[in-house]
Amino acid sequence: MTWLVTEIAALLVGALVLGVVLGWLLSRLIGRLRRSPESAGGDLTDVRTERDTLRMEAEGLRTDIEALRSGNEDLSARHRDLSATIDTLTEERASLAGRVGELQVALDDERREIADQLANRAALGSNDSTDADADGLRTQLDACRAELATTRRVLAERTEQLSIARHEIAECAARDEELAAVTDELQELRDRQPPISPWVTDAAPDPAEITAALADLEARSQRHEELLARLAETGDAAAPARQVDVLQERIASLEQAVGERNEEIVRLSTALGAEAPKRDGDDLTRLPGVDDVVADGLAVRGITRFKHVARLAPRDLEDVLAGIDGAPDGLDADHIIRRANRLHRASRGL
Repeated sequence: MTWLVTEIAALLVGALVLGVVLGWLLSRLIGRLRRSPESAGGDLTDVRTERDTLRMEAEGLRTDIEALRSGNEDLSARHRDLSATIDTLTEERASLAGRVGELQVALDDERREIADQLANRAALGSNDSTDADADGLRTQLDACRAELATTRRVLAERTEQLSIARHEIAECAARDEELAAVTDELQELRDRQPPISPWVTDAAPDPAEITAALADLEARSQRHEELLARLAETGDAAAPARQVDVLQERIASLEQAVGERNEEIVRLSTALGAEAPKRDGDDLTRLPGVDDVVADGLAVRGITRFKHVARLAPRDLEDVLAGIDGAPDGLDADHIIRRANRLHRASRGL
């Protein structure tokens, strides 16, 4: 009997201990469940704060992209104008090239006629008739020289327009870099989007709002990239620059042809006893490094005033100086252009 009572007492004690342990575990579980909404509320507050921050940054980016879009619409219109200008310049270059060809043929005919007249004059001796013919030939040569000078002035103006177009294309490239920077910032903002806690999945606002805002920004960026793509009509952003280079090569070839025609005029003028080209206009020897030889060479090319020099680009002036025989080495084209600009402004009282 004693053994049975002892066993029953032991079982009761064990059951009591087990009940205490189970009660303690149950109370811990209930307390944890009660604390979960409080933790969920904290996570919800953090998510909302981060969401508000992201919205503010998204609004700032949206404003920047709108500004870029407005600016690039203006650039698109400017690029269309530049394309039309380049087409016009191309047509004018072709026309000038044809005109130079006509001048070459005319000069060849004049040279042959002058050679025949000189031969006849040498064979028959000098008389009033041959003198009148020589004067007529000199008049024709002067007319050809004037027409060539006009052609060179037109070439100088077109070269200046091409320089302006090249500057505009550089501005477009700078705006492309600015757009790339904004796109990188947008991608960084998307990467910073925080994960949603599992405790607040049901209580928190739909995170699709943040995703929708980011998607809207990405769509705007895509439209902006499409605008930039339309700027490059050939699909290559460097195509306008290459087109300008092609036009510049055509200008160089045309200048070379004009220079050859000018040399023929000088030789013919020398054969007829003509004087050196007149330097009517400004005194170009006031420019740094420009002596009488260089001034005569510039006058032959139709450059007789300070404003003519000021309108040239440094690279174009270097090409002109390189084509003048006897010109000093090491002339600073940029310095010459700046001095010509100052002298021109001073002559106008500015």
